[in-house]
Amino acid sequence: MPTMSSRYDIADLLSLVVKEGAEGLNLCEGKPPEIRLRNEVHVVEGPPITADNAESALRRMTSSRHMRGFRDRGELRFSFKCESFAHESGSTFQVIAKKEAGVIALEFTYDPRPS
Repeated sequence: MPTMSSRYDIADLLSLVVKEGAEGLNLCEGKPPEIRLRNEVHVVEGPPITADNAESALRRMTSSRHMRGFRDRGELRFSFKCESFAHESGSTFQVIAKKEAGVIALEFTYDPRPS
């Protein structure tokens, strides 16, 4: 798997999922990003995701109302189409965001069907 810099950009990570033909992406505070490829988890070389990385990714993908709901309930589910590479076929992701024991985790599942 490719190496990413210490500043993760969610569009770059999601683009990597599409380019690699992966099933999805896992971001968990305190761990480096993980790509799910052919039922195996591959760690993207780089530093661990910080709370700021995870919150920043969520803020870029959803509204302030949804962010308030996430902070209140600790869970959020939604679909996301990455506009940075929307020209690529099927750049829609199902997203599950959770905060458990103070740790934020994001799970992106790639939907390759054209939207």
